[in-house]
Amino acid sequence: MSKTTAALAVLKSAGVFGLVSRAMRSKLRILCYHGLWLGDSPQYGDCLYMQSQRFEQRMEWLARSAFPVLPLDEAIRRLDDGSLPDNAVTITIDDGWFSTLKGMVPVLERLGLPATLYATTYYSVRGGPVLNVLVDYLITQAPAEVLGRSAYARELAGTHPGLAPSSPAGRNAIGGRLAATVDALPGSQRMDAVREIASALGKDIAPILEGRWFDLMSEDELREAHDRGLDIQLHTHTHRMHGLVPEKVASEIEVNRRELARILGIDPSSFRHFCYPSGVHSRAVFDAVRHCGIRSATTTESGLAAAADERMSLSRILDCQSMTTLEFEARLTGVWDMIAGARKRMRSSEEVYAG
Repeated sequence: MSKTTAALAVLKSAGVFGLVSRAMRSKLRILCYHGLWLGDSPQYGDCLYMQSQRFEQRMEWLARSAFPVLPLDEAIRRLDDGSLPDNAVTITIDDGWFSTLKGMVPVLERLGLPATLYATTYYSVRGGPVLNVLVDYLITQAPAEVLGRSAYARELAGTHPGLAPSSPAGRNAIGGRLAATVDALPGSQRMDAVREIASALGKDIAPILEGRWFDLMSEDELREAHDRGLDIQLHTHTHRMHGLVPEKVASEIEVNRRELARILGIDPSSFRHFCYPSGVHSRAVFDAVRHCGIRSATTTESGLAAAADERMSLSRILDCQSMTTLEFEARLTGVWDMIAGARKRMRSSEEVYAG
């Protein structure tokens, strides 16, 4: 048992979880998920993908808990008018991965839990894997000796002398450069470039493509997800924030809205909730987002949402494969925020004293 888990267990047994939950009962808990891991071992992306068994266990725990689960639109409306039930939760899922339809939707259906999918549309329209994520996977999972012998390691040595290619920083640098290179190519050449990267690293990507590890839902699959009860909302068309230029952000939202309305055959005004891609946001874009008819916009900042919070930057609780059930409960009750706040105040006091 880790020190964190042990400390949380003591706090829970002492009744602190219950006390904090009651103190935070008027706040909204907005859960954040992405996709399920469809690939082989080891798992890639702790907070991007979750094992299907872990997600099912988490939803079953939530369904049994004292945390009522509301649809997002209802939850935001009731946060506005002060009628939220105590300790209310809403479930949000980012991106629109194929694995969400394959593994998450059946669990949500079985348990009767409402959820919102923030869907980005470029790859749903275009088809194929999300290439920058696939490239990152190829680099982060490449054996150290293979990566060290590659041309990518020699290029890294020229740009970042002394940085080991197999280190996390080295892999990030290589992956970032290759993803940018692929992204700059004409669309028809991108997949060929990714195949060349995989070949250089000795990786057979046929099972990846066949298993759709990194695919988003197709248009037909988005319609199926919607027909099966998943609320579909906005996440930009290309999953980009364009340097937080308000006009470009607004354009991304409007293209996203237009594509979703076309795909799902519903009124464009139905799309009034938005999630910032990768959590990238700034107060500079709030007015532009609001003028797009957005009632709520969520980030990846951790925390509970209070009635007084800015609706264009609502915090969420990001659930991850590595998170224990006790840590998950600590986040839902608000205990985790309480501990984080105490640590922040302590650091600030130490800085003032040191100064």
